[in-house]
Amino acid sequence: MATTQPDADAKLGDIFDLTFTKFVTPLVIKVMYILVMAFLAVFWLFIIIAGFASSVGNGIAAILLGGLFALIYLLFYRVFAEVIMIVFRMKETLDVIAINTGQSGVSGGGGSTEA
Repeated sequence: MATTQPDADAKLGDIFDLTFTKFVTPLVIKVMYILVMAFLAVFWLFIIIAGFASSVGNGIAAILLGGLFALIYLLFYRVFAEVIMIVFRMKETLDVIAINTGQSGVSGGGGSTEA
């Protein structure tokens, strides 16, 4: 029975793994987090420039409020990403428990039908 591999050796080429034995979501989440940080930085810079182009007061407000918005958005995205990663860590832990108890593993599905 094929078991899923942990995310430590995940590569972008694994996206074409039709057997789904490796997870790419942990890798994608890491890349997306970097992209979100970069996007927020560029967006904040754009807001600051637009604010100062309008007036000094708007520029100062853009620095303060734009930074606050960026931090809050990044915090929400981080929490969302961590929740997804927790699900993957739970799956890995359940696989280890299944191996240690002599069961076939959680990725195989199927359960006991004992009465």
